[in-house]
Amino acid sequence: MEKQLISSEIKKILIIHLRRIGDILLCTPSIREIRERYPDSEITFLTEEPFYDVLCGNPYLDDIVLLKQEEKNNFNKYIKFLKMIHGKKYDLVIDFYGNPRSSLISFITGARYRLGFNYRVRKYLYNIRVPVNANNRYVVQVKFDLLRKIGVSPESEKLDLFIPPEVTDKIQEYFLTNNIDDFTKLVGFSPTSRRKSRRWFPERFAELGDRLINSGYKVIFIWGPGEKEYIDLIISLMKQKPLVSFETTVKETAGILKKCRVLVTNFNGSMHLAVAVGTPTIGLCEPSEVPCWNPPANDMHLAIYKDVPCVGCAKKEDCPDMKCMDLITVDEVETAVYKMINKNN
Repeated sequence: MEKQLISSEIKKILIIHLRRIGDILLCTPSIREIRERYPDSEITFLTEEPFYDVLCGNPYLDDIVLLKQEEKNNFNKYIKFLKMIHGKKYDLVIDFYGNPRSSLISFITGARYRLGFNYRVRKYLYNIRVPVNANNRYVVQVKFDLLRKIGVSPESEKLDLFIPPEVTDKIQEYFLTNNIDDFTKLVGFSPTSRRKSRRWFPERFAELGDRLINSGYKVIFIWGPGEKEYIDLIISLMKQKPLVSFETTVKETAGILKKCRVLVTNFNGSMHLAVAVGTPTIGLCEPSEVPCWNPPANDMHLAIYKDVPCVGCAKKEDCPDMKCMDLITVDEVETAVYKMINKNN
């Protein structure tokens, strides 16, 4: 079934992307474009419970459905969840995630139109399929490929994140408590990453922090659940005293980043949050990540990387030499910070 959809046929739409902060943020341009194409449809987004905060408050959505951990791990609860999804009677399902679980959920909905990428066996659970063309392309544009298949003509890659007033007030109180009322030289640091092999070295973040503070800048380390020990390690290597945020939620991280002049970061969720709130980023990464995760042709977002023979390796934990990170020097990152701030005055 390969046909153009007619707006009047589509009353209820389900969008699926189950996980990770950055990946879900990169769905938000598609959410906005779907709403533009189907203004009168009921649009629901399905994701896993920890990522609710990314979508909460999004005016282009009518509902957010959460797949909870206990539903994933308990057979009876999972069957009950699938029955609930089937009972919603969606007309169109768009599966941006495309893993075995999300493709099965797409099929179980019984929706007349089920749209997804043609990943091997999973493609048979959709009835509208799009070839995967993810090589060297920004992930937002890859997601747009699905939309074009159903007659949506996406235009803007802008990420959407909506920060409620109570979060803004909490962040304002934090900065007042720390006697910060001038943000013209505030530099954010987000040195964590789920993949150990993609972390710039703690001692280099420490040295960079000391240099910036000695040059009159303020440095703030931003961290979330499970990251404090790593942040403390870096701070223990510093001679100067930086600011350290409280343990932040997604929205609180974004609110702090909005105050920063630039974010120095590994490629992680915080980088995408900074993009969403309009804060320039300096991303430290390995080369194969750049075209997928860094906004293209945007001089507010600089990726620093080195071409290495092992580019695109699949190492997630320890790497024997960390060459892709080792070749990134403190000198070049420091210079990039000054240039980025001056460029965006």
